[in-house]
Amino acid sequence: MRETHDGYQGGLKIEERMVTNLRCADDILLLSTSEAELHELVNRLDRVSRKYSLLINVDKTKVMASDGIACHVQNEQLEHVDTFSYLGSLVTKDCECTTEFRTRLNRGQAIEASLQKIWKSQSILISTKIRLMKALVWPVATYGCESLTLRKNEETRLDAFDIKGLSDASEKKLKSVNIWQSYKQKRDCFVHL
Repeated sequence: MRETHDGYQGGLKIEERMVTNLRCADDILLLSTSEAELHELVNRLDRVSRKYSLLINVDKTKVMASDGIACHVQNEQLEHVDTFSYLGSLVTKDCECTTEFRTRLNRGQAIEASLQKIWKSQSILISTKIRLMKALVWPVATYGCESLTLRKNEETRLDAFDIKGLSDASEKKLKSVNIWQSYKQKRDCFVHL
């Protein structure tokens, strides 16, 4: 990547610093502010990759741009998408996170549903069940939540998810507002909402 950026002047300015890519292991996200910059960056990456006998996988490479830019690698046009997954998070063209949020909660609910035998067991203490919920269900439901913007509707859904999970774990409906508010404050600190 260093060779790709030698002499390159484009990129996205974030707090006085030019950012041209985000990398993690073998995933690379290229950032540009114009079609010309994107073409130049992709061509540079392709040229440097070929120098080291590496090829860009055209089937796995996607382009997301606001104006439908056509981008080519190895004489093949790259697929244009409105959403893609990067490091386990869904990136959308309109920067909306509602779909990502719902997907996370659905995954958490699936884990919670798979633990029904534990929730219904009379031999396991309620405190243990709640600790299991926090250890097994919450990490799945809140993975990557630091990057999500939660609106009032999402906060309401999150609260409902909490209440249902705690109710399942304790086998009774949470009627005490004090217990719920105490838990919610702890959860908010844990999740960094």
